[in-house]
Amino acid sequence: MESASAITFLIMFLPYVSSAFVPTETMPKWLHPFAEHQPMTPLIETLRGFLTGTPIGNSANLTLLWFGSLMIISIIIATIIFKRKKLE
Repeated sequence: MESASAITFLIMFLPYVSSAFVPTETMPKWLHPFAEHQPMTPLIETLRGFLTGTPIGNSANLTLLWFGSLMIISIIIATIIFKRKKLE
């Protein structure tokens, strides 16, 4: 149960290290690559583009790729865990 709580904290922390509050270009050089290449940045840029009417570029495709991949990985892991628990 505690490991599930740790994963939730990690997911809640991601928006703080994205373009949600400040542009990623203004972040420190060591943080910039992580902020640019994580799932929340393209999601936030896509939503911002849709709400303000600005061009979104490749952000929507990256968002679908990130979250689609995370969903597939989650389904595979859940299936494996379920089968192990079912055998016990």
